[in-house]
Amino acid sequence: MRHEEEVALRAVLKDIHTQVRAALSRIDATLSEIQARERALSDGTFRAQVVAETRAWFDAHPEEAEGIADLFAPQARRRELPKA
Repeated sequence: MRHEEEVALRAVLKDIHTQVRAALSRIDATLSEIQARERALSDGTFRAQVVAETRAWFDAHPEEAEGIADLFAPQARRRELPKA
């Protein structure tokens, strides 16, 4: 193999190596995000956040909240969301 070919092949391998390392870094970051979401689901953090945001929205939009309640329970006695 000529020296020029070897240099060119090494450059290609170096480029491939760089791309693989970048892909692995993205995979690691994505995996960390997935694990954090999984922990939030399993320990109740996500549910608590959703409940708090829903309560805040209902408090800020009482007319819309009443309409939603009518959709789900038009005959039932309306009740307020329990306070946290």
